Amino acid sequence: MAPTLESLKSHVLELPEDSRAALAAFLLETLDPPAAERTEEAWLKEALRRHEELKSGAVEGRPWEDVLAKAQEKLR
Repeated sequence: MAPTLESLKSHVLELPEDSRAALAAFLLETLDPPAAERTEEAWLKEALRRHEELKSGAVEGRPWEDVLAKAQEKLR
């Protein structure tokens, strides 16, 4: 007998986070393989756009430590 969706979900939640992330990525690819490619392409375009903004001086980078501290402050 095949496992039910609920039993699968409870087993999956017992996996370590990195395993759950790998499973999620796998499942998404089985739904729409080209979507993963489009997502990767979109992120690459965004990274290149941000790189150009930094290079041109249109935006100014901030140290990771400052960004992390601000994020942690907002989560409190």
